Amino acid sequence: MRLLLSFLFFLTSFVAGAQLPKLIVPIGHTNPVIGLETDPSNTYLYSIDGGSDVTVWDIRTKTVFTFLEGHSGAITSISASADGKYLATADAAGKIVIRHQSDWKISGIADIEGNVTQIQFDAEGKLLGALTTTGRLLLITANKPQEAYTVELKEKKITSFTWNAAGKLALGCADGTLGMRQQGGEVATIVTNSAKAVTGIVPGAEEDSWVYVTGDGEVTNFQNGKTISQAMSPLPRIISMHASKDLLVLTGRGSARNLHFYPLSGGEEASDKIQIPTALLEQSGSAIGLQTAIFSANGRELFLPDYQGGIHAYDLTTGKYNGAFVGLASKILSLAINKSGTQLAVGRNDGVVLFDLTGATAPKQLKTASAPVIGLAFGTNQYLLAGVQQNGTVSAWDTKYDAVVYSRATGEQLTYPYLEVTSDDQRIIKKVDNGTGIFSIKSGKKPKVIKLKESFDQRLTPDGKLLLAQDASAGITFYDTENFKKQNAIKIEGLQYFEVSADGKWIGAVVKNKGTSLQLIDMGSGKAVKKIAVPDGKTITRLKFDPTGKHLVTLSNVISKGSSQGDYSITFWDLEKGAETFQLKGHSAAVSGLAFSSSGEVLFSSGFDGLIKCWSLSDKKELATLTPLSAADWAVVAGDGLFDASREAISLMHYSVGKESIALEQMKDKFYEPYLLPKLLGFHTDPIRLSPKLDGFDLYPEIKLSHPEQNDGKLGINLNDQGGGIGRIVIFINGKEVINESRDVSTTTDGFASFDYGIENHPYIKKGGLNKITVKAYNEDGYLSSPEKSVYLIDENKVGGATPPKVYGIVAGVSDYQGNDMDLKYAAKDAEDFYGAIKLSSESRFGKENVSVKLLSTLPGHEKPTKANLVSELAKIKNVATSNDYLVVYLSGHGVADKGEDADFYYLTADASSMEVNGNKERANFSLSSKEIAKLIMEVPTIRQVLIIDACHSGQLAQNLSGSSFTMSSEEARALETLKDRTGLYIIAGSAADAVSYEASAFDQGLLTYSLLYGMKGPALREDRYIDIISLFNFASQKVPELASEIGGIQKPEVRVPNDLNTFDIGELNGEQRKQIALKANRPAVAASLFQNEASFIDDLQLGELIDQRLKKLEGQNSQAGVMFVDVKTFPEAYVIRGRYTEDGENISAIGAVFQGKKKIADVEATSKDASQLADMIIDKAQQSIK
Repeated sequence: MRLLLSFLFFLTSFVAGAQLPKLIVPIGHTNPVIGLETDPSNTYLYSIDGGSDVTVWDIRTKTVFTFLEGHSGAITSISASADGKYLATADAAGKIVIRHQSDWKISGIADIEGNVTQIQFDAEGKLLGALTTTGRLLLITANKPQEAYTVELKEKKITSFTWNAAGKLALGCADGTLGMRQQGGEVATIVTNSAKAVTGIVPGAEEDSWVYVTGDGEVTNFQNGKTISQAMSPLPRIISMHASKDLLVLTGRGSARNLHFYPLSGGEEASDKIQIPTALLEQSGSAIGLQTAIFSANGRELFLPDYQGGIHAYDLTTGKYNGAFVGLASKILSLAINKSGTQLAVGRNDGVVLFDLTGATAPKQLKTASAPVIGLAFGTNQYLLAGVQQNGTVSAWDTKYDAVVYSRATGEQLTYPYLEVTSDDQRIIKKVDNGTGIFSIKSGKKPKVIKLKESFDQRLTPDGKLLLAQDASAGITFYDTENFKKQNAIKIEGLQYFEVSADGKWIGAVVKNKGTSLQLIDMGSGKAVKKIAVPDGKTITRLKFDPTGKHLVTLSNVISKGSSQGDYSITFWDLEKGAETFQLKGHSAAVSGLAFSSSGEVLFSSGFDGLIKCWSLSDKKELATLTPLSAADWAVVAGDGLFDASREAISLMHYSVGKESIALEQMKDKFYEPYLLPKLLGFHTDPIRLSPKLDGFDLYPEIKLSHPEQNDGKLGINLNDQGGGIGRIVIFINGKEVINESRDVSTTTDGFASFDYGIENHPYIKKGGLNKITVKAYNEDGYLSSPEKSVYLIDENKVGGATPPKVYGIVAGVSDYQGNDMDLKYAAKDAEDFYGAIKLSSESRFGKENVSVKLLSTLPGHEKPTKANLVSELAKIKNVATSNDYLVVYLSGHGVADKGEDADFYYLTADASSMEVNGNKERANFSLSSKEIAKLIMEVPTIRQVLIIDACHSGQLAQNLSGSSFTMSSEEARALETLKDRTGLYIIAGSAADAVSYEASAFDQGLLTYSLLYGMKGPALREDRYIDIISLFNFASQKVPELASEIGGIQKPEVRVPNDLNTFDIGELNGEQRKQIALKANRPAVAASLFQNEASFIDDLQLGELIDQRLKKLEGQNSQAGVMFVDVKTFPEAYVIRGRYTEDGENISAIGAVFQGKKKIADVEATSKDASQLADMIIDKAQQSIK
């Protein structure tokens, strides 16, 4: 056989420019991993999942470090050179990208003919082999990719290849033969005793030995042209094989296990010696089998993907599990937006997450069965959402009250994602196995199934009167939705998919008949009035009309791994012009859902990559990416580098530049933009600030610290200028800022500087405990800080034994301002009520002698909360408090924001006579800014500190917010974040939009204060006793929007907690003490209901949920007929409705009772034909005894 040289590929030289910073959201993988590699130092793990990016993991922390881009199609293979120089990836379209492992910059790109199935570097990292599906092997010179040639075996198809350490090339062929080639020599063919294709080959344990596998699962050890041993693997389909120095691992699809180990030298299977969980080994985990498994560079660890996108590490020397590489995103399966464009529902494997696009409330997870949610649809009522899960369960939710209003299992073997809600919001129409399921939301009963012969797909007309069903005869049959009688039929030869326009006049169809076309069909006549030819090679898997009806929008997903057609683009076709107009590209995996905003100007697209893209259709570009990380955590990133994210998400995200990682905290000052997505969508009226151009970083100084114990009691700070100069130095002791300024440090000619900071006897050092001292340094321009560096100090100076901590507090409420224009009703009363509750609970926890709380109020008999009094009281606490004590500061009254150059939040004291702070030189006399609050609190040595602000906007600020559901400006949100960062405060701040909203409560209190007191009475207590500060804040932040919904949903508290989240108890309350907390009792409290089906002992009909939903609505009525619903099982003196029910034919009969505590108040009986009506009857009867 002779070596054939060929240049049958196109090579593009690539000149690498400067690497741009990338914001890394730790998505991980949402599809199973199909390829893995490690670098020789075992620092990084590279993984691919059939998308267009490479995920780089930090092996030590098992977290996402960065993503490597460069492909537009599905990556099918990856290889890292053993010398650590290069990393190569290949995609299904024949594109090969070669990078330097030192910085991951691209050094070369080759475009070759054919789908690349395998790439591999030789032992020296000089050659890269690339094998195509046609059996052609190309050898590319790694550092000079223009030098390449093709290896061909005459009349043989190469199916696998590898190199050994000596540089010998081994080829496996489709006919079972092997090819061997020394460096620079001819290929010699070796005939084996196998006639099956050699699907994989690796070097063996001995010199010139090899191990190869064939298509039927046979494993052969081969040396010096002879077969040494053979074994039949239990894997009839082997997908991958990898070897360490002495062990071989095979993955694939087997009858019992998907993973097997063999000694590399030959012999019996060694799988029993490796302790891997059976869930990963058994084929029942996935029909596709395990795709790959590799050994670490030192051979001590095995990296093994699972079926959901995770990667697991096992120590082969100890047999111990070393943890998992798991991202935080989940594959998004479905998407829907409500009619008003304010709520976005996201269906995932773990349920439904509901996003409030106005930003007025936090994301929330709706109650679902434990199965992936594959279909979602809103009703005409903007709060009615329907969904279907993979297990066949169909549910409906009232999203306003987070209540399940319907849930039934269909028992389908194959679940279809399509469902719609009828225009009257009474029924859910869904395709089922043998026709159409009609699910009555009101009755709650099992669905009625209308059998439709060979129905493949279905759609409702917008008026809900007709159901269109695609059948096997390549046509669409029309049925009326009253009695499901056939009304009409349209014959469309080659029909693949169809959709109905918003006006109900047109059908859009994908037709495959002598080529693929898009057709616009008149629903009345059944005739195609427009045909658009789809280019050859373009696959369309879904279509949708845009809101104008002028465009068809199509997807071109091919979800299977390794497909060359997986471009994941969204294409718009102009129906008038009959042509494609533009494409939107951004997803790295299949697009699973499309939803238009109510204006039609923004398109939301979801993908199996776990991302939601927001596209501006006027600009034809991406506005932002929303990444749901969990039910509560999320991130929004805009193309200019601005971001908004939940508290936890911020701590998990970072920027990467090459191999440099920059924490998001380091960039927050310049790029954090509160309410970013609502601003982009027009729901928030604050302007989006201009961010610094994100085209590179002037790096921060490098920090090295000398511990005080080795530096004469001083903290030694050593700085190294890395190119960006030396700017501000910030020092924290136990989370409290003590220094934030540019220091006069002497810098040497080589960029080094140093100074000392005295720690001994510092008031922030906790006596007899562990102390954390943290330093960060900014670059000279001040926009980029270094990572925080910390040392820990144990103070052993215990004076007079252990001293119990003390609680200091200032509670201030202003209702009576100077003049009458600004006065409020409840602020002073709120302060008085909170003062009583915090004093009672703290004294119960710490002892009366250890609690000192001062009340400042404009109510008669109290010192007024003037600025002078507030400053004076904080100064008194500063002089007596220690680092072991607690501080609680509560402020209620007016709060406003300055939107000028000195943007900040201002609390107006009792001295104020005007709401105007913008540019007002007198404001210092009647207000406390967040900067002043920070300075005053930083002077108090307490470490555990709480700030509660229950404020309202008014005046010009309220006008600026008119038409918006927002209650806090970006300036205020950023001010609170800065306040938290500098002081270590635990902060909750609630702001009503104006005085009217602030006072418009049925409870004679501000809603934040009411919610805090409400939580302290029971629902927010830890172990039903302790006031844990984080639990209390989280409860209040969720409760306020619920209570505010009756006045327009315009209050949303902001919670800020330190990054080192160590919560603490600020008090405790027993049952009797909780009764002393004053809450207006004009409405009785009712706890969550409990009902069971007598036959199954579970609530099959969700009757308890239906009753609770109605109780929530009664709570929102703001009338004497209303109740105060408490979504917990127990609450002091609360009523609760409990009972059981039976199903007898069409009737549902319930027998129950109303209890208050353990006392039975009244019996309740009712019978109805549907669960919804039964819930109404139970509520009507129960209300007679709830007083």
